Amino acid sequence: MRPTLAALSALALAACDGSLLFAEVQIPDLRITLPSQSFPAVAASLPTDWCDPAVSGNPQCLGITSDYDLGAEVPALAEQGVTYDLRLTRVAITLSAVQQAGAPPDLSGIESAFILVGHDPAVPGSGTVVASYQKPSPSATPTVIAVTGNANVDLGPYLDAGTLPVRVEVYVSSGTAAFDADITVGFSLVVNVDWGSYL
Repeated sequence: MRPTLAALSALALAACDGSLLFAEVQIPDLRITLPSQSFPAVAASLPTDWCDPAVSGNPQCLGITSDYDLGAEVPALAEQGVTYDLRLTRVAITLSAVQQAGAPPDLSGIESAFILVGHDPAVPGSGTVVASYQKPSPSATPTVIAVTGNANVDLGPYLDAGTLPVRVEVYVSSGTAAFDADITVGFSLVVNVDWGSYL
């Protein structure tokens, strides 16, 4: 689903009771599947793989940050005269092991995983956690890990020209197989259009 200003306009004109200067449109459920991210096979003992090379520990943190262009999915976010309230309502991530010769066959080395928004690369540990996973038992040997969460997070402060940075952090206690991370998110969106800015 890609709400454009033209589509929002049609809805707004149908509901604005004759006033053509301002309109509000509510989209209670908007779902987006983000592009898959790939993590290489890692050895927890290599500082180059750590979230913060200066901090050692067990389990160790490994992380990746990607910028997602929500403006490409919801073009109205970047339109003239538009203000909005964009809230994250749910999030799900699936980590799937990629089998490679000489690598562990599963993701048993992953002790926990987190999805964050608002992470500042200059401040380790920053950001708002919107979903998390904890290994269910020491003997678990999963090849697929599901991380789910529900949140009412205002994403406005984290958007930059319609782009949202999302960080995935995993804590590993031993070497782990390469894996892909697939993220699906749900939003609620309220768009306010100021038609006067077009006059």
